[in-house]
Amino acid sequence: MYAVHDFGIDHFDGSTWSLSSAPTDPFFAIWGSGPDDIFAVGDRGMIAHFDGESWSRVAHGATEEPLLSVTGSGPRDVYASGDRGLVIRYDGERWTPVPTDVNQQISSIWSAGPDDVYAGASLEILHLGQGGPTLREIDTGSTEPLLGVWITSADDVTVVG
Repeated sequence: MYAVHDFGIDHFDGSTWSLSSAPTDPFFAIWGSGPDDIFAVGDRGMIAHFDGESWSRVAHGATEEPLLSVTGSGPRDVYASGDRGLVIRYDGERWTPVPTDVNQQISSIWSAGPDDVYAGASLEILHLGQGGPTLREIDTGSTEPLLGVWITSADDVTVVG
């Protein structure tokens, strides 16, 4: 198990926590498809990847803005989100921008599958579905900022604010 914080990434081996060999940057979120494929995102566009042996910084060139959340459905389908409507996707080879029609902070992103991604953007929920590569707005009627998204299936989406 891993946990992220302002000074890096901690690892729990089942009995004790220890600071991992990851870069010691402020990290905000972590996600993995398995023990040898873990992504952590953080300050100044930082992305770090664990391949089962060691952590490394990922040179992506997509942003220097803070990345606040990361999710995926497998090693070739990973998303990260951040300020000003930023969403980027990793296809197993490179990170590329995903168009959004919002300029708000996307503080949470969650994937239920390759074409089923939800993101919380201030008062809106965005959905990337089979209609194309753009995250589209879903009206929630909320008057409070939406801070977290959790999906167990396309029919079971939980949002918190």
